[in-house]
Amino acid sequence: MTALNLNHLTAVLSNEEVTSLRSGYDRSVMNALVERSISGIHPPAAPWMGFIMSELYGPDAALDPRDREILVIGLLAGRREFGTLAVHLYWGLMEGLSPAELAQVLTISGTYTGVSNFVQGTRVAHRTLGLLKEHAVTDTSVPAVLARLVQLFPA
Repeated sequence: MTALNLNHLTAVLSNEEVTSLRSGYDRSVMNALVERSISGIHPPAAPWMGFIMSELYGPDAALDPRDREILVIGLLAGRREFGTLAVHLYWGLMEGLSPAELAQVLTISGTYTGVSNFVQGTRVAHRTLGLLKEHAVTDTSVPAVLARLVQLFPA
């Protein structure tokens, strides 16, 4: 049996490009933008978002951000929530996941939720990492990256 080759994902970003992207990342800005965005789309969700951001994304959350993103990416890939998946692929990368780890999370998710979810998830990851490659040499700020991800994967 031939091993599954995910080089098309793991080779998109160099270590230097990942480091560049992480230099523009600010967790508090990311959290605030996500909370504001979802609450703005559906204002009645604001109290729920405040709770989620405090309990699951705040400094006292039981899971560290890296582990949380592994879980969220796997769940979103299995649900075909591709716009949100793109945001969490970026978030996971910023919280310390490597492109190879992102690929493996997508593989595990696809193994348990279906080949079509794996194929679509890896397509989203490839497009997301390609966009991040562009940002590694231009604007690495969280607002700039999120704005482009929303354009790439409109709701």
